[in-house]
Amino acid sequence: MDNVKLFCPNCGTENAMSADFCKNCGANLASVKEQVQAAEAQKTKVRQQALYHQAVEMADKGNARQAAMLFSQLGDYEDAQEKAVANQAIADEQEKQNQEAQRKQLYDDAMNAFTHGDLQRAGTEFTQLGNYQDAAQKLQLVQNAVAQNQQQAQAQNYEQAYQTALTRANQAQRSADLRSALVDLNNFAGYKDASEQMRQLQAKLPGMQAAEQVKKSGQWQTDETNCNHRWNRCCYLSHHRWHGGLSKPYSQCFKDPGCSATYQQC
Repeated sequence: MDNVKLFCPNCGTENAMSADFCKNCGANLASVKEQVQAAEAQKTKVRQQALYHQAVEMADKGNARQAAMLFSQLGDYEDAQEKAVANQAIADEQEKQNQEAQRKQLYDDAMNAFTHGDLQRAGTEFTQLGNYQDAAQKLQLVQNAVAQNQQQAQAQNYEQAYQTALTRANQAQRSADLRSALVDLNNFAGYKDASEQMRQLQAKLPGMQAAEQVKKSGQWQTDETNCNHRWNRCCYLSHHRWHGGLSKPYSQCFKDPGCSATYQQC
């Protein structure tokens, strides 16, 4: 009623609804006030009826929460408050059922992810479910599976590294390479047959070193033989040069001064 205007029927001056007499001409405003109040009451009733019908429609459509809000706006109009309370209770039950359905769907999704090995997704969803049914127990199973997978992955990586070190040691062609490989293989001491493999490989090391020494000595001997061959040829040439092509034993040739000189030139 604060926005309602009350005009004096005598002079037309606007007055407050609380006024009993016109502030301009002093005319009595009681009758016109009653008319204005009756008209505003009728407008209010029409608005309330429309709002009430709208609330009923919302309730009939199953939108209890919206219906409860509309009924609560009607105040003491007819049975609006009773309907507001009733629809609020229905809305709370609907929300509870919706939440239950959502949790069940989330639980089913988490179980499906767990079954198919999607442990990250399953763990996230079981965590969201909190104490819903046995979600906490399922979450523990997921965490155990994750830990087991991590251990298996670490074991596989360790096994792969061990096999790589073992292959490198077995394929070593030089003693230096074998010693280097044995250093790496020593990191796996106590793992599977690593100690036995290292023992066998270390047993190969002396033979490999001896073979390398023999090969090195053989190369020196070959070089020496080549040198002697050249030396003998020089002596043979000098032998024929200084002795007229006559055959002489090698020892006599070497003692010949001219032959010795020719050897030095070689």
